[in-house]
Amino acid sequence: VSQSRTTVDHKRRLVELEKLRSVLVLFQKRQETAKMLSTYTGFPTARDGRVHPRFAIHGTATGRLSSDSPNWQNIPSDAKKLFTPEKGYALVQGDFSNLELRVQSYEWNDTALQKMFAEGKNIHDENTKVMFGITPDNPNWKHIRRAAKIAVFGRGYGGGIRGIFERVAAEVPELSF
Repeated sequence: VSQSRTTVDHKRRLVELEKLRSVLVLFQKRQETAKMLSTYTGFPTARDGRVHPRFAIHGTATGRLSSDSPNWQNIPSDAKKLFTPEKGYALVQGDFSNLELRVQSYEWNDTALQKMFAEGKNIHDENTKVMFGITPDNPNWKHIRRAAKIAVFGRGYGGGIRGIFERVAAEVPELSF
């Protein structure tokens, strides 16, 4: 009798948990929708009724091109479908695709890096594999990849070895050096 009761109790509890899960899923979808609406609507419009981002060549510490109202770089690709150009015009999106590293690969005469670019490899993934000897299936991949980027960009922008080491160690403290 107790096993039968336990089975009934378990089934009842599973039904309750499923109801709770469905409410949580709806709540999450509502939050995502609210975030999309608050982030990607209400932009200032020009006289033509269209949204025109402002671009600044000196808008970042690194000297990269930036935009705001809206920040085009932070809009997810699926949301970019909402922005349509005026008839006869096109939206153009470009990416320097690690331009700094491409230039540095020639300054440093780094043929291995040049070869990775030529083969269309993901430079940050490849550097992470080489520097730390891990693969993307490692549970710490994301943090360690970020550490590899810190090391590569830090050195390329003139950072000192000690400072770069401290930043990498702070990013991935579980690594044993």
